[in-house]
Amino acid sequence: MKILRGFLLVFLEFIRGTPLLVQLVYMYYVVPLLVSIIVQVWNPGYQFKISSLVAGTIGLGINYGCYISEVIRSSILSIDGGQTEAALALGLTNNQTMFRIIIPQALRNVIPVFGNYLVMMLKDTSLLAYVSVSELLLRTQSYASQSFLTIESYTILAGFYLILSLPLAQLVKLVEKKMLKFN
Repeated sequence: MKILRGFLLVFLEFIRGTPLLVQLVYMYYVVPLLVSIIVQVWNPGYQFKISSLVAGTIGLGINYGCYISEVIRSSILSIDGGQTEAALALGLTNNQTMFRIIIPQALRNVIPVFGNYLVMMLKDTSLLAYVSVSELLLRTQSYASQSFLTIESYTILAGFYLILSLPLAQLVKLVEKKMLKFN
């Protein structure tokens, strides 16, 4: 268990300590090469390929998963230890204490942070252009280079991201207010 915990700690620190763009490029270009090299030991000539969309999705998922896992961990740890002691004193099991007492309280703390990360992830999808995912930035670059409407193209792109992220941010605020009513 200590080895697994140590590996996960190193992995979390590696992901949180390196830029998302580097992770996306690594996932798209390096991971397939590493898998191919490892598998070629048993199956010579094997070439592992991963689509840019899958690599980007996995890269974003791993990156944000690491950050969100730390948010959840810290939120659970922020709940007063007396809550656990009281639940155990009332005869609840450890699992009942966690799922009926601790996690519901911790969720109230993480909802605003989840919302912020959701908006950030939406904006970070623009980084997928660097691993050839045909998303908004890549399409805008292509259009701007063909039409020579650089200012207009990138202004419309910025407006589009704003149109997507502002309602999402408002939705997060609405969910936060709803969660406060449960206090």
